Amino acid sequence: MSYLIFTSFFPNKSSFVGSYLLDQAKEIEKQIDTKLSVIVFENLWSKSEDYFIEGIQCYVFKKIDFPSFFLPGFFQKINDFRFFKFLKSKNIKIDKSSIVHGHINYPSAPFLVCLKKKFNCKTILQHHGLDVLQFDTGRIKLFKKIRNKIIKNRFINSLNFIDFQIGVSQKVIGNLSEIDSTIKNNSYVLYNGIDHTKFYPLGKKSNSFKIGCVANFWKLKDQITLIKALEVLAKNNITDWQCEFVGTGPTKQKCLDYVKSNNIPNILFTNKISHNNLNRFYNEIDIFVLPSYYEALGCVYLESWATNTPFLAVRNQGIEELLNEEQKQKYLIEKEDYQSLAQKIISFKNNNESLYFNSDYKIKNTISNFLLFLKNN
Repeated sequence: MSYLIFTSFFPNKSSFVGSYLLDQAKEIEKQIDTKLSVIVFENLWSKSEDYFIEGIQCYVFKKIDFPSFFLPGFFQKINDFRFFKFLKSKNIKIDKSSIVHGHINYPSAPFLVCLKKKFNCKTILQHHGLDVLQFDTGRIKLFKKIRNKIIKNRFINSLNFIDFQIGVSQKVIGNLSEIDSTIKNNSYVLYNGIDHTKFYPLGKKSNSFKIGCVANFWKLKDQITLIKALEVLAKNNITDWQCEFVGTGPTKQKCLDYVKSNNIPNILFTNKISHNNLNRFYNEIDIFVLPSYYEALGCVYLESWATNTPFLAVRNQGIEELLNEEQKQKYLIEKEDYQSLAQKIISFKNNNESLYFNSDYKIKNTISNFLLFLKNN
């Protein structure tokens, strides 16, 4: 049996974007006891070359596409032809016993269909976001309605041809089912498990109360709600805390301006933390807060949880599925409710408690259950 992974985002020497996909690939390879390969999709003008990372072989396939997700798949027949030549050149062998595991609808889905038709291999498409057909992808808005109608018509057929649809939460599967109700018949929820050798408790926190937030600065991540909650603390003369925001993005300047114009103390902005230092970061904070309101799951919540550091999130997002009723009351707020968020931060500050990790979400357990599902279906 061979196992092949398709993805357009995967860690390399200069970037750790998609690090959980690397952890997933390593764990699958370990449990099937067979070397797997990863094909990373890049644009035609990319200068990337094949590489190894943490023992995983990654091949780079440069597809032909319009820029900015304009009419994705328009050149698919040409890309299919080039792809078969690419597989042959890399000596990647696929047959009926092979498993091909793609991530994200495009560009993975059309290539999965192509291989399914030729080899009748087992195909899997894993969705990581709530916008499963990527309607909001790209910068060209002029023909968005027309483009999205084409996308829907083109890719619904692809989804139904692929053997299994995998979601990182039940919420993702729900979004798929709203697009096509038959999809739920071949779906599976694979939560992003945590590698406990990378994220784990280090010991006692410091005496000062520290809040952390790691995420790109996008509107939907809603860091401004956390900033407004911290403003509530400051206005109530509660200032014995520190909050560090890590990330960059289009809404960061708005957040910086709000902090400055309202004289909110004790807030630090950091552009980036090395992936190797994230475990220490989670261990040094007392609570992780990300008030994102369009979140399929959120690896950062699980990473924090793996260090026994509690987190605060928003209701009706993927992470809620992993919590019991008591935890939902304690760790979740309504969308944009900065007053409630402020009160919960104060409560955690006064009580200094931990959130002990649920071992069900160790990656060895999530992948073991996933592989058992594939074996039985």
